[in-house]
Amino acid sequence: MKEIKPEKAEQAQQKPEIRAPEAASQSMEDRLHRQISETEKLEAVLSVLSGKKKAEEVCRDLHVSKEGFYKWMRLAMAAMKESLKPVGRGRKSKQTPEEKSQLKSLEKANKQLEKEKKHVETLYRIAKTLIEWQEEARLQRSSKKKDDSARS
Repeated sequence: MKEIKPEKAEQAQQKPEIRAPEAASQSMEDRLHRQISETEKLEAVLSVLSGKKKAEEVCRDLHVSKEGFYKWMRLAMAAMKESLKPVGRGRKSKQTPEEKSQLKSLEKANKQLEKEKKHVETLYRIAKTLIEWQEEARLQRSSKKKDDSARS
């Protein structure tokens, strides 16, 4: 476990400083040309969606047009919608043409083997039935001989 130095522990317990608005430290022109980070845009969109702020207020605070802000909203909603689409499980197959050809060949051979298996199963059932009939006929002849020898 990391040991926290006393000076850092004090800093962690202190509340963050509340700074004066950027307006006080920057000229109007600097604020107008400032890049707004993705995090700031996300926070702005979420604050409007959650009802904490109105769009007009966010636009005024960040010095952006309503059109620009609503563009962020559309992009954020589209990204959320895209992220919620169902995705396939597992990896996509990256078969080479040779592997695809081999797979088709194996599938064809498998179908042929399935047909042959059914044919062999049919022959087996026929042979089993014939053996059962032969056994029944032998038993009948055997019991007929016993009956004939008992009569004599």
